[in-house]
Amino acid sequence: WLTIGFEWIAMPLLGQWTTLQAELDRRIKVPLREYLDYAEDNTTTKAPPTFELPIPLFLKRVLPKELRLLLEVFARPLYLHDSALAQVCPEAFEWINVPNFLNPNFFWPSARFQDMNKAIKDEPTFFLGKVHSMSYPMHQNVLKNFDFALMMLEGSKHYALFDVREGPKLNKVRVGRDISLYMVDAMNPDLIESPRYQYARGWSGLLRAGEILWAPGKSIHSFVNRNFTIPSSAVKFWYLSHKDVCGEKKNVTSCAASWGLPLGSALQRSLNIDEYVYTNLQGKAPRKTSSTADTATTET
Repeated sequence: WLTIGFEWIAMPLLGQWTTLQAELDRRIKVPLREYLDYAEDNTTTKAPPTFELPIPLFLKRVLPKELRLLLEVFARPLYLHDSALAQVCPEAFEWINVPNFLNPNFFWPSARFQDMNKAIKDEPTFFLGKVHSMSYPMHQNVLKNFDFALMMLEGSKHYALFDVREGPKLNKVRVGRDISLYMVDAMNPDLIESPRYQYARGWSGLLRAGEILWAPGKSIHSFVNRNFTIPSSAVKFWYLSHKDVCGEKKNVTSCAASWGLPLGSALQRSLNIDEYVYTNLQGKAPRKTSSTADTATTET
């Protein structure tokens, strides 16, 4: 209710007759053909090293958190975020392969059996954005039970990753039913506003083209595009191991058998996104080619 109230007050003052959800949809669900010119505009080479809201620091600290989030949505660049690769760029199926260490992946059969059709049809998803673009402030995924792997194709991303137990140190704010964001900017923290962040323990780094970051599903995380000269692009895969489905006592083969999945050599094919998802659900299997990103990641 606080967020809705700030929308009614702040949007007219900003000259924007819209809502936060509508603005998020507009800014992170942009058709690729309408977005490429914007993303490839290299005027951002003069962008500052870190993102800052264009308001005085003291005002930033006293503004209500919900209003701060609203202002940040408008201040950051547009971002093509978590969009189904099949819709954005189906040609990519010809050359993007799933890294071997993500197979076998029990996400696809388990999600299918649980009637999670949208998650299946959107898999994998695509990201494209210029420097300082990001989807949301630090957050947890809605599908907390599934791990994910983010594969960089071009450019780079700064990432920060925390165990869920570190949440109380990250300046949490609730923005909806069962949905929370964390106000601390891990790339440029303000310890006056978020003093407990100095005690948080997690991981951070730079994810470059050809590298993959795997993250537990319940992790608290943030990603910010970091390349100043070209757009940064990435593909995300959901992941679930046989241990998550069947427990520690069963191996891959017995777990597959309990799900009614084929065994032996057919097992790998049935649990491989190339064969299982694209053939059975998308109706098209990608051509079998090697991937530069896959090769670089395997070597890493």
